[in-house]
Amino acid sequence: MAGEARYIQAANPQQSKSLTVVTEEIQNTGPDESGGPGQSGGAPTIGEPGPLRGDIWMTLHTLKAQELVRGRPGTQGREPVVGLGLFADRLRLVWQAAGEDDPWADWWLIKVDEAIREREALFRRQRQDLDGRLARMGSIDIAVPESTRPYRMPLRFASPYAYQAAGLVSTYDALSCAVLAACHVGVLGRPEGGDVIRLGARRLRSLFLIPLGYRSLGIDRASANGGKGDRAVREMGPLPAAVLRGEHRAPLAPELRSASSGAPDQSERPEEAEPPRAPAAPAMEPSPAGSAPADAPERGNKF
Repeated sequence: MAGEARYIQAANPQQSKSLTVVTEEIQNTGPDESGGPGQSGGAPTIGEPGPLRGDIWMTLHTLKAQELVRGRPGTQGREPVVGLGLFADRLRLVWQAAGEDDPWADWWLIKVDEAIREREALFRRQRQDLDGRLARMGSIDIAVPESTRPYRMPLRFASPYAYQAAGLVSTYDALSCAVLAACHVGVLGRPEGGDVIRLGARRLRSLFLIPLGYRSLGIDRASANGGKGDRAVREMGPLPAAVLRGEHRAPLAPELRSASSGAPDQSERPEEAEPPRAPAAPAMEPSPAGSAPADAPERGNKF
């Protein structure tokens, strides 16, 4: 390193001083021959990076989408409505059980995965139809409306399927804005637009109900043919043979945990970021653009 620094110094005197200082600092902080710090002559010490951290936020523009996140508690005369928060919390239990080789948890993740794909396809078809209608306006450029006071909320889930469901809520939110634009310019009737918005909300609520049918019985595939398996069949129904044998799992299913340590087997997988815990419901807060309450109505933002 010293020889290299002297060579650079001859070619570029202005940079040589700083480069020489860096070289000396690395040498002084490197390990000695015995592996101890503070001595020159050894390789530089490279510290291990800390755990990965990151924030995930979702922005919503319509009241309907906000209601899908919050849900509604049951009251006298009114049935409860499961929102994204409760869905994610119950899905966390299914996700953990699937990592512990519970075949019924695997089956429920498959149901969630299939339901998400079906709704993605539905929203995609509806958005393509709306875009085609708006394109009939010729050279008139129609911008899809956005709220002047959008809501941003942090998302912290344990399962990737909870994030997939949140993505559906965001897609539904954008679809609702496009419906309002189409109704405003007359390429879509208000009754038809209302049907599109209500259908999307119903399909999302039915998705959120799926994890509620799962029962945590502390079962795994090794005990699936015993008493626990009989109870699971009574409470949750029989399984397809491929699921019971572990041949069919959801595309995003968790790794199976090792029986000895209870931790995921990472022997053949790279180190991943620590998954965050899922809250009972995502916190909702206004963006810096505004501070209106969550239930504040906006003109043209509701059917």
